[in-house]
Amino acid sequence: MAPFFPSDPEGELHAKAFRLTQLSSELNGIAAPQTRAAVSRMLSGVNAYYSNQIEGQGTHPINIERAVQSGLNEIDPDVRITLALREARNKLADYREVEGADIPHITDPDFIRSIHRVIFSDLPDLELRAHAPDGTFSEPIIPGQWRTKDVQVGKHVAIDHRELESTMRCFDSHYRLNQPCLRGEMGLIAAAASHHRLAHVHPFLDGNGRVTRLFTELYLERVLGEPLHWSLSRGLARHRNLYYSALREGDMARENSYASRGPRSDNGLFNFCNFFLDQCLDQSTYMGKLLSFETYKRRVEILVRQACDGGLDDVAILDPRAENVLKTIYVEGELSRSEAGRHTGYQERRARDVIRQLINEGLLETEGARGSVRPGFPAKYIEYLFPKLAGAAI
Repeated sequence: MAPFFPSDPEGELHAKAFRLTQLSSELNGIAAPQTRAAVSRMLSGVNAYYSNQIEGQGTHPINIERAVQSGLNEIDPDVRITLALREARNKLADYREVEGADIPHITDPDFIRSIHRVIFSDLPDLELRAHAPDGTFSEPIIPGQWRTKDVQVGKHVAIDHRELESTMRCFDSHYRLNQPCLRGEMGLIAAAASHHRLAHVHPFLDGNGRVTRLFTELYLERVLGEPLHWSLSRGLARHRNLYYSALREGDMARENSYASRGPRSDNGLFNFCNFFLDQCLDQSTYMGKLLSFETYKRRVEILVRQACDGGLDDVAILDPRAENVLKTIYVEGELSRSEAGRHTGYQERRARDVIRQLINEGLLETEGARGSVRPGFPAKYIEYLFPKLAGAAI
């Protein structure tokens, strides 16, 4: 598995990591905390969509929402795995609450097993099967269990299954974030390197890609000290072939006895980390533009104007005064119902009707019949408010 970190003689990776810390900090101050929290909830579905799309199973968030509304019995396998990944992301957001355990480090082998278990434990047995590409065998997938047989992924022969326990302890010791050497930019380089090395080890019989991407999201949040307001999986999915190519390059053996500090290619790991950080920078820049108030304000104006005319599929006919409410709640983050109603400019009764409709549509969220309201970004409005974030549903 070594080297665990790439050489960076010209500081290229450090420069990109430093820029990523700047962009993430800017994103964290771009809107009210309640608005950012709503963005994070929306992105959990977007991340699941793209992570599954990388595996060839992406189901759009709108179709997920429709499937849930139609009843769980009608959900197909693609929808089920997307839902499972989305819910796993939400459950693991505070990783210390996984099964009530007090796991201090997300690189702990027990925690990595927990990621796999949380994703796959609620899937039906028929969907918990790993199939050989040539159809020679079909093995049951046991949620949270290391694989018990050797596997080959393309040309890459994964590590002997009997060495997994010691290998994952080694992984933990090198990438554990309580080490002073992994603070700041080096922590982000570690996120990139650990992403590759976890995929390289291939510790589970199936589901390694999803586990690795979710692990890395959580790792990045730990390094940056805040929730991600951009989607790593979106960047990787948009360049899926390059992603797989970079993973393969990082798997390569070292070029010669002087070319690396271990059996793997140092140059291959550097190139993967470079690609990885480029995707992080691209997505954080993209979300910075998308979440700016000036951009959001224009999108709200267009949305409400079109919705007033009844010209949008699956979207209610909105009152024109809803526009000011949606703009204000984005900036303020939270308002009492009466305050939100005053931003319509209507008398109390009609103002209540507007607020009620926005709550019913999911554009405002509340925790009770009289509770204050906060921003909401339901799946059917994502394409209007955040164009191209998840693409159009089919």
